[in-house]
Amino acid sequence: MLTQTLRSRWFATLVHAGLWALLVLALASRGGRGPRFGEASSFSGPLRNPVPVERIQALFDSGAALPRLITTNFVNPFFTRYFLPPVLPAPTTRKVELTYHGFYQTAEGPMTAMLNVGDALVVGGPGAPAVGNLFIADITWQALTLTNPAAQTNVIPLSMKKEVEVPIK
Repeated sequence: MLTQTLRSRWFATLVHAGLWALLVLALASRGGRGPRFGEASSFSGPLRNPVPVERIQALFDSGAALPRLITTNFVNPFFTRYFLPPVLPAPTTRKVELTYHGFYQTAEGPMTAMLNVGDALVVGGPGAPAVGNLFIADITWQALTLTNPAAQTNVIPLSMKKEVEVPIK
């Protein structure tokens, strides 16, 4: 009997009409509104002190005890500066990468070298400053010679990067 009811024409028509009604209702409320939820403000009371006694709270305050020990002249056997890192002096030199790219020469002019100092291109002839206290001493097609006022020389081969220490100005 259930099989006959499921196969009957009137049941199929009823299911078909119900699906069409659901489709019409879904399309009719397509631009509807969302559920009416509101934002609730939550109230939290003031923070409670975990230690109710004010004098005991000062014992648990970690930031207050250390400055008192540092500012006093009292020798405390439990306080040491042994583990503090040493104060390093400010650096007086810096390292710079130099790359010699070659030279050019005009008909009556001197040889002019092209030198990369970090990301900047320095162009100059013999005696011209390169970087810091280094000056161009000699220019050849294979290498560039730099010197400083103390007569220390640095030879930079063609198209090779070389790291040089120069004083900070």
